[in-house]
Amino acid sequence: MTTPIKLTVVGSKVINAILEESDSRDKDEILEVGDINLENRTTVDFMEGADYVGDIRAFFSSDYEFTDSLSLLKMRLGSFSVIRLQHFLEHIQWTHQDACLSWAHSLLLEGGMIYIETPNLEYIAKMYLKNLKNIELGKDVKFPDEEYPGMSDDSKKHEVNMINFWRWINFKIYSGCSPGDFHHCCYDPYWLVRMMQNAGFVNISVCARDTIRVIAFKSSQVDNNSVDQMLDEQFK
Repeated sequence: MTTPIKLTVVGSKVINAILEESDSRDKDEILEVGDINLENRTTVDFMEGADYVGDIRAFFSSDYEFTDSLSLLKMRLGSFSVIRLQHFLEHIQWTHQDACLSWAHSLLLEGGMIYIETPNLEYIAKMYLKNLKNIELGKDVKFPDEEYPGMSDDSKKHEVNMINFWRWINFKIYSGCSPGDFHHCCYDPYWLVRMMQNAGFVNISVCARDTIRVIAFKSSQVDNNSVDQMLDEQFK
């Protein structure tokens, strides 16, 4: 019987620590999906400058072809020890999510590691409901201090801040920062874990972006904050 393969989801502090130690790793062992011009890792993107240029959806959807993506065919299965999908998965159509995760799984070495960062639908939805209640009570809305398209600098005004919040919600769900840059899928932790399990991943951890959480990683520490706890901090 074959032993289940891989793997764990970690916070960005962990993945950055791993990449900082890249001197001990071959560039060919680390794959960055959706980025270019990174010296210490292999990159794949549809833009020129990546090590593998093309639309990876050609691997798992008949809607896309390898005609303009021939370099992708040189990618070897089971050849990477670390893969990073940082704000990438949400740009793949929801109908292709199973195939996309299975494709990523197939690229990893036995015991390899994947890092996935994507908007948290549970956090967005609960943030919306909490603020909806605040609006009904005539209170100010509260949401993370992030830059996004259309944000007004005059956020001290109640009406302006409510519109900024509406823009933040749409930005997190749909994106639209630039032409063609749209989100096609949303995950909460529960469904991302289930989808990853279906693709063959094991030892899956979910944590906040800036925490260290990875099984058997030195100086690791578990972040037990739930979405509700995070929101309680936000609405203090």
